[in-house]
Amino acid sequence: LAVTEPGGTAHFLFYHFPPEIQVGAKTGTAETGRRGDDSKKDFFGTFVAFAPFDNPEIAFAGIVEYGPSGSGSAGLVCRDILEQYFGIKDHLAEPETTDIQTNRPETITMNEPEVPSITDAGNDEEVSEFDEEGHEEMKDDEVTTVP
Repeated sequence: LAVTEPGGTAHFLFYHFPPEIQVGAKTGTAETGRRGDDSKKDFFGTFVAFAPFDNPEIAFAGIVEYGPSGSGSAGLVCRDILEQYFGIKDHLAEPETTDIQTNRPETITMNEPEVPSITDAGNDEEVSEFDEEGHEEMKDDEVTTVP
């Protein structure tokens, strides 16, 4: 089964690949044979892959010493190699949006919302509207300060 399809432990590595470049892969971990102070260093991450799935052009096998998992260590190396081989854009790059007419990065201008100033209200009618909505006027002696 190609790992570019959802459900596998390496799906997150290749989900952005085009449909015609599906990747077949197997992840794994191997015990180092020694027990140390750090349980994270008790395994090697392993990863083997080939692509495209239907007509392979390239194969990869990798082991990362003390890798936490196959897909989380050697799988990352494999992804970078396959991206280079197939010319797939870096998965971390931000897509560029440009204005075609000026060829400059697109900008968005937002107008600042108009917010009435409380000090400008000064109108008893406006205050009474707030009172009708259930808001009570706070008096100075009702203010509680917290040290």
